[in-house]
Amino acid sequence: MVSLGSIIYTAVKPIFKIYIIIGVGYFLGKKNLLSVDTTRNISDIILFTLLPCLIFSKIVTNIDNSDLKQIGIICLTAVLLYFAGLIGSLICYFITPVPKNWLGGCLSVGFFPNISDLPIAYVQTLDTGSLFTEDEGDKGVAYVCIYLAVQTIFQFNLGMYRMIEYDLKDEIKRCIDIENKIENSENAIFDSDDDLVQRRDFSVVNSSNINRGRTIHGSSSSNHPTVNRQGGVSKSRTISSNNNEDKEHERFLEANLGNLRGVNRAKSRRLSATQSISNSVMTTSSSVRNLDLRKLPSQNIDDIVNQYSQVEKLRSGTHEATVVGLGDLDVRPVQSRTNKWGLSDFLNALLLVLENCKRPPSVSLILSITISMIPWVKALFVTTTQVSLPNAPDGMPPLSFLMDFATYVSEACVPLGLLLLGATLARLSVGKMPKGYWKVPLSLTLLRLIILPIIGVLFNHRLNKIGWFGGDKMLQFIGSINFGLPNATSLIYLTAFYTPAESSEHIQMDYLALTYIFEYPVLAISLPFLTTYVLKVSLGY
Repeated sequence: MVSLGSIIYTAVKPIFKIYIIIGVGYFLGKKNLLSVDTTRNISDIILFTLLPCLIFSKIVTNIDNSDLKQIGIICLTAVLLYFAGLIGSLICYFITPVPKNWLGGCLSVGFFPNISDLPIAYVQTLDTGSLFTEDEGDKGVAYVCIYLAVQTIFQFNLGMYRMIEYDLKDEIKRCIDIENKIENSENAIFDSDDDLVQRRDFSVVNSSNINRGRTIHGSSSSNHPTVNRQGGVSKSRTISSNNNEDKEHERFLEANLGNLRGVNRAKSRRLSATQSISNSVMTTSSSVRNLDLRKLPSQNIDDIVNQYSQVEKLRSGTHEATVVGLGDLDVRPVQSRTNKWGLSDFLNALLLVLENCKRPPSVSLILSITISMIPWVKALFVTTTQVSLPNAPDGMPPLSFLMDFATYVSEACVPLGLLLLGATLARLSVGKMPKGYWKVPLSLTLLRLIILPIIGVLFNHRLNKIGWFGGDKMLQFIGSINFGLPNATSLIYLTAFYTPAESSEHIQMDYLALTYIFEYPVLAISLPFLTTYVLKVSLGY
């Protein structure tokens, strides 16, 4: 029997590690060392390389065909977790002053928890031998990967990320109307300018002939004074520049960043000007990236929206949203849809679901579960007691080098994920909010971190009582703490994807930011408390 003090310390210790890493990411985000563009690139590396390696290494090593029951329990528990949060957030929508244009975002906060970095970091800190062994910790990570897979199926394969699109459809329509009005007014201006240019042609030619004679006559008397004046000014500016070099450099950087944001907000006002505006954005963006970003003000939500927003292509009707990662979206031409086969809408939707399975995390999950379920195939990668195959000259399975690669690369997945979480939190800010707005994030925080953990503990206690866990304490532990996690950070990028970059207000982003601002201070207390209760009472340590 472990003492209560030891249990409490064991439950609190992972929080220190997690929040220190998040704090470092927060600092790097504030200093623009982890800029929005850098964060997106690292996120792509995680989604396309590190996370698939983590899934493959943990599942192939720790799951076999005797764990089918555990996989079924995980799927059942995950469905309860997600839909309990969905129902709870729907209740919050009706009892608190949630804006009507944030229904999908409110439901997403309840439906999608942050099942990835946080529980994995927690489990990997507890597998030191006092409570769980290292093998049990690795198996716990594999369980978390299966929970994450179930969430991915709901969020992306089944298209529930489109709940956020529902919130912003009115905003997108309003931007389209404004753009049409601006385009019509510009057409009228350009038409009147054409007439004005034609009337001025004759007078411009005559005046140019007269001015040519005046210029030749007065050139010798006007050049030297001009040069002298410019030389004096240049000397004065050189002295001033030497005295204020750092300040001028910072002002120049800020001006470039301001131009970039302004161009992003004003782009695509007129179809004929699209290419030139795009070139301006690329030129300004390149100049800012090539300069020292650390001297710029910290990036904020506007920068996230400018980086991720694809509303311009979506509202044109020529592109549609598609999933490109485990938490990232992109656009593709509408012509690439599978309607060319002449199938029904249901079959087309089914084909799109299957198409989303082509992503690296999904491929890794399917491949790793398939390998782990076939003993003689699994024996090619790891040592197993079910089948005996000839080993390589070093005494290891023939394909163990692939497991070495996957294990080695995957070790960077969780730390980088927590750093990106901190950098994302550093950019959150809240604009002007209506009266009583604090009730919305408070109610959602109570739902995610207080009410759902109670439901999870009771449900898992019942499963243990009827013998479903079969003595697998790690399975019960993972199933319980997953109910006490905050909402997924991927919601920030999904919301930014559907947010018009030229919009002056981002009410959906503001309310979503408030949920994180409320949740993470509470999480530092609620998660250790939940862990202590599960370890001491539910698991009997």
